Amino acid sequence: MTAVTAGLLAQLVLALITATLAFSVPARIRSSASGTFGALNSAAGVVTGALMLSGNRGSITITLALPVEPLTLASSRLGGLFMLLVSIVGILVSVYGIGYAHGATASRTSWASLAFFLVGMQLVPAATDSVSFLLMWETMALGSTMLLLAEHAHRHQVSSATIWYSAMSQLSFLLILGGFTVLAAAAGSTSFSAMHGLTPHS
Repeated sequence: MTAVTAGLLAQLVLALITATLAFSVPARIRSSASGTFGALNSAAGVVTGALMLSGNRGSITITLALPVEPLTLASSRLGGLFMLLVSIVGILVSVYGIGYAHGATASRTSWASLAFFLVGMQLVPAATDSVSFLLMWETMALGSTMLLLAEHAHRHQVSSATIWYSAMSQLSFLLILGGFTVLAAAAGSTSFSAMHGLTPHS
């Protein structure tokens, strides 16, 4: 197992731990526990992104019981740059949230949603096929939507704003899905490497 592979796995595991803590620990320590592990998750993203940016290689392949190619997260220099930048912001957000979050923003749903939002953003740049990309994209979109809904019971404007945000994010998902469907049909594969080989007349 390479360092990049370990880093990718660490982000997935730490995101799950963060979400689990958000729902299982008492409210008085929820922000501290979830924020700390959220920061650790993003720290793993910083290290992994830096390794990818410096040319280190590694990947995770997940075989599905569906008639699609295996999901693959792998390293690339450009992906490493974006992972590094997003993860730095993730650390700052998680650490700031420990002291800032209170009331609805410190709820179980808020901290769990933040965990999925961050890991989705951190791993989108590592996707090497359209299915992996869409899975990480939707994880990010749903996480951010749930974050917006956290205060819906206290601020009535939140509900209408969330409806608009959700509609726009899902419309984006459908448009990207449509584009990938056309490209995958032409390339005969869902992998980005196969799509990259297409010509305008393919």
